[in-house]
Amino acid sequence: MKSLLVILLACTGEEAAKAEVDLAADPGFLDFGSHDVGASVEGQLDLVNEGLEEIEITTATLETVGDAEAFSLVIDAVGTRLGRTARTTISLAYAPPTAECHEAFLTVEATGKDSSDALVVNVRGCGGEASLVATPGSIDFGGVPAGDSATTLLVVEAANPVTGHVVSASIAGSLAFFVDTSLLPGVASPGEPLELTVGFGPLDADPKSATLTLETDGAERYIDIPLAGNQCAGAGALDADEDGQAACVGDCNDGDASVYEGATESADGLDNDCDGRVDEDTSSFDDDGDGYSEDEGDCSDQSAEIVPGGREEGDGIDNDCDGEVDEGTTYFDDDADGYSEIGGDCDDDDDEVNPGEVDTADGIDNDCDGDTDEGTGDADVDGDGVSTGDGDCADNDSSVYPAAPETADGVDDDCDGTVDEGTEAYDDDGDGYTEGAGDCDDTDADVGPHRLETAGNGVDDDCSGSGS
Repeated sequence: MKSLLVILLACTGEEAAKAEVDLAADPGFLDFGSHDVGASVEGQLDLVNEGLEEIEITTATLETVGDAEAFSLVIDAVGTRLGRTARTTISLAYAPPTAECHEAFLTVEATGKDSSDALVVNVRGCGGEASLVATPGSIDFGGVPAGDSATTLLVVEAANPVTGHVVSASIAGSLAFFVDTSLLPGVASPGEPLELTVGFGPLDADPKSATLTLETDGAERYIDIPLAGNQCAGAGALDADEDGQAACVGDCNDGDASVYEGATESADGLDNDCDGRVDEDTSSFDDDGDGYSEDEGDCSDQSAEIVPGGREEGDGIDNDCDGEVDEGTTYFDDDADGYSEIGGDCDDDDDEVNPGEVDTADGIDNDCDGDTDEGTGDADVDGDGVSTGDGDCADNDSSVYPAAPETADGVDDDCDGTVDEGTEAYDDDGDGYTEGAGDCDDTDADVGPHRLETAGNGVDDDCSGSGS
């Protein structure tokens, strides 16, 4: 079982506090430290009567923060009477249910004290052992003139969901290096790293080196960070990542061997060649500055007008990077019949209607020539409202159709098989003469220019203008 880390919070004005507080806890803050999930450990704290009168412990309650019931009371000391300066022990158990930190508040009440003055003790512990990581793994301050100084931040982070502590920091080597320990002991929680200021202030231009050591309560008890300064040339230059280049002569990240001045840029989110740009000339870089890289779907990273979700134009280019060209424009063949609207397709939603089709008798302009059903029985070529199939006997003459008015023109205007009937050009009585040819009574076959006059019948039989 790992030893418990117990932090005793110091108080100012101790003598004054003893006069006012009847009951105190020793320690004032109980930290179980880090333990494996499923394990169970016990910890104790003493209750001390710092008042002038004897008291009795009346209640001891434990409230866990969050849903996980990680803590429990083993010995609550309720009913215990304490004389002046006397103490008794409360025992608690911690069984971490999850790999994270847990917190609880122990509230103890005693006789003679109002509930608002109850003693409250913070209790905490973490499931799993803390794992702390320091970034960068080495620090090269480069060239710093004598008498000047340079500082940088060392970030200590929790690598797993368990809070860890940096207990102390020390430097072995050149006295030109320094670290600000005002935040130590310090806490590095998940999502809330601890930042320490590390500096270099040389008194001369000679190369300097040292090692900064952090003492922690994590899995790695000690973390060593190499320090260097003014080591910018020759064998003395610090090349921490052994990539052939020291930090002060071009390596912008001496903790990564893939990063140095002149390196090949790769799609890894790093400035591999130390030129101030990240991932340029790779599929992860937005070359045209339109907000999308090739990895993010930009199908032409050389044109800012071509981007996923862009507006498609009729220009023969896939402007919106969806794999189709000119869709939604008059240049796109929506029905895939080989013709777009700009190519003459008069109905680009119907693949049976296009300039290459043959017109059929369906009331549709299949070949997109502006005429409907031409060349079929349903075509109304002359536009008189009647097609050949409906009886138009001359579909190239709009004055000829069934029920049209018959005129004396030698044409069967009404398509009934008879020519000029009902006009003076038609021989109604079949005597061989029409009214236009001199028949004065085209309803009587016995009257006409070819007939002989019959005496005494009162009829102009020969249409001579006088009767017998």
